[in-house]
Amino acid sequence: MINEKDKQILCKAADGLPLDDASVHGAIDGIMALDRRIKQLKHKKRKMALQAQVDLDESAQRLLDKLRQWRGQVAHVEHYPAYCILQDAALLGIACKRPKTKYELLEVYKLGEKKLEQYGDAILKIVQEHEGKDVVQPKCILVKKGIRQQGRT
Repeated sequence: MINEKDKQILCKAADGLPLDDASVHGAIDGIMALDRRIKQLKHKKRKMALQAQVDLDESAQRLLDKLRQWRGQVAHVEHYPAYCILQDAALLGIACKRPKTKYELLEVYKLGEKKLEQYGDAILKIVQEHEGKDVVQPKCILVKKGIRQQGRT
C-alpha cells in the first residue's frame, strides 16, 4: 500500500497534477519493475564480464559447478548469500589453479586467511575428489588485465 508521503512526491514529480490512487499505484509498480530490471542487468553484466576473463576447459567447468553447488549448500546452512561465502572470482581461481595445499589456496584471488580458515579443508577435499576422477590434467588460462597466466597442466 502506498503511503501519503510517496503519493505527494509523485504528485510533485508530475508538476503538481492531482493523481488518483490507481495512477499512483501504477507509477510505483512501474518504477519498482524498472528498478528490479536494472539490478538484473547489472548482475548479468558483472557475471558475463567475469566469465569472459576465464577460458575454462570441460574439467575445470565441472569443478566450478561442484564448487558452486558446495557454496550454495554452505550459504543455505549459514543463512548467508552465496557471494558472502566465496565470490565467483575465488571459485574460478580455484577451478583453474586446482590447489593441493592451503598455501596454494591462499594464492587464489579473493580468498584470504579468514575464508581459508573457515572453508579451506572443504575446498581442498572437493578439489582432491575432482582430481581423483580426472585422469588428464587439462590447461586453464586466466585472462586478467590483458595478461595471460598459464594454469597447471
